[in-house]
Amino acid sequence: MKHWKKLATTLALFGMAGVANATIVSFTLSNEVSNSGSELTAPITVTLDDENSAGTVNITIDMAGLQPEEFMTGLYLNFDPAKDPTGMGLGDTGGVASTAFFTCPPTADVGCKPDGQAFHDVVIEFAAAGSGDARFTGGETYTGTLSLDGLLATDFEFLSESGNCAVARVQGLDDDAEGSGWFDCGDEPPQEVVEPGSLALFGLGIGLLGFMGRRRRNG
Repeated sequence: MKHWKKLATTLALFGMAGVANATIVSFTLSNEVSNSGSELTAPITVTLDDENSAGTVNITIDMAGLQPEEFMTGLYLNFDPAKDPTGMGLGDTGGVASTAFFTCPPTADVGCKPDGQAFHDVVIEFAAAGSGDARFTGGETYTGTLSLDGLLATDFEFLSESGNCAVARVQGLDDDAEGSGWFDCGDEPPQEVVEPGSLALFGLGIGLLGFMGRRRRNG
């Protein structure tokens, strides 16, 4: 019976380790890259999370710290060069709506080059100037779900040929509706974040295995 208990605990531990494989990738965008001289009032945080199900990645674009006059019109993401993003989809899941979504396979780059930057692979567009309340403005957060067979959060962790990570276009800078800038993560590369819940489950499994070992010795 003791052997069966140990085996069950060990299998549970490996199962918990599998949960820990879920990954969060985060970008902090505030470095101006198009020489416009403009600055953001606060960084933009982009988070990609593949914990929910295979082939889907939740994306969050946090503009909560920016001023209402600032609004994003596009986010350009890199993708694993060993994979093809063709067929990837995006579904909006929050109160902010995207206006267009498209991917650029390695054979084409039309519309996938941020100002002054190299080719990117995935583009999410938002309402432009003059769209009023439909715009994605400072103080708001966008949430959506990207889907593609085999998709992982780490597929977006790559840099472009010019060394840029994700690049965001933001307008309404310096109180000018037409004033815009392009912002990437600068010297800070994309960061993988270990989920606290997964670490807790893994630690619980280790604790259970140790507890069973002590019970066996005391018995």
